[in-house]
Amino acid sequence: MTAALPSERPGRRRAAWVLALGLAAAGLSAAIALRQTPHQHTDLAGRGAPEFTLPLLRLDSGGPTQLRIGPQDLRGRPLLLHFWAPSCAPCVQELPRWQALWQREKDGQGLQILTVAGDESLDAIAFLRKHGYTFPTVHDATGLAHRAWGVDGIPFSAAISASGQVVGAVEGPLSEQGLADLARQAQAATASP
Repeated sequence: MTAALPSERPGRRRAAWVLALGLAAAGLSAAIALRQTPHQHTDLAGRGAPEFTLPLLRLDSGGPTQLRIGPQDLRGRPLLLHFWAPSCAPCVQELPRWQALWQREKDGQGLQILTVAGDESLDAIAFLRKHGYTFPTVHDATGLAHRAWGVDGIPFSAAISASGQVVGAVEGPLSEQGLADLARQAQAATASP
């Protein structure tokens, strides 16, 4: 009769599995936390805003319009540009903050907002309607704007001065304070000589 090796004992095997699963869960949690932590894209700062032209989504007509727009068409006032998709959970969580900012700014002569919905279908229209979002949104079905801006992950937001210079860019979800800070960057750059 032979004795079981220490590694073959059921209690130790179970403990090893529990430890391995715990480490895997901790690693996954850390990866998710890092992905959801906003980080600055300093490589874009000071550059001219990459240009693109995409169809503006009209919520009342059910689809893209013939009106095509991009950041270059909105020069003269500071602009916040925001990349998102209906399938992106962090994007969905922060969109109410973008809507609140849009409601405050839409009738003024200050800050402008343009969002870029990056989905291949027109799910963004149904999503925007369902949630009552009214901020201007262009549809990037082919990834044209994402490639122009070098967007690897969403949500992605950029502050652009009235002269068209990128003054801040952040990948990851923005808190209310983070969004306010980004808006101030765009406005401050516009106000400074």
